Amino acid sequence: TVRSVWVNPTVSFPNGIPCMSAQTNLVYNIGQKQGKWTFDALDWTTGEMAFQYVLGSQINFNSAYAPTEVGLNGAVYSGTLVGMVGLWNKR
Repeated sequence: TVRSVWVNPTVSFPNGIPCMSAQTNLVYNIGQKQGKWTFDALDWTTGEMAFQYVLGSQINFNSAYAPTEVGLNGAVYSGTLVGMVGLWNKR
């Protein structure tokens, strides 16, 4: 049986392929809000926004159906129209 456990109508993932990290319990993807591309993380259990980082309104941040991936040391990467974007902790 397939059923919905949460919905977040304030989030828009127009064309990217999200990924989930069991370690952080977050879903990551490129999103869009008010005409700007964003890097978003949602809580897997509740659907609540964990963080949203605004990338910009330029078309080059369009994820263009590219996947998002968790890489080494917890960095998160996604493909875009012109290459890759990534977020990581500076420690």
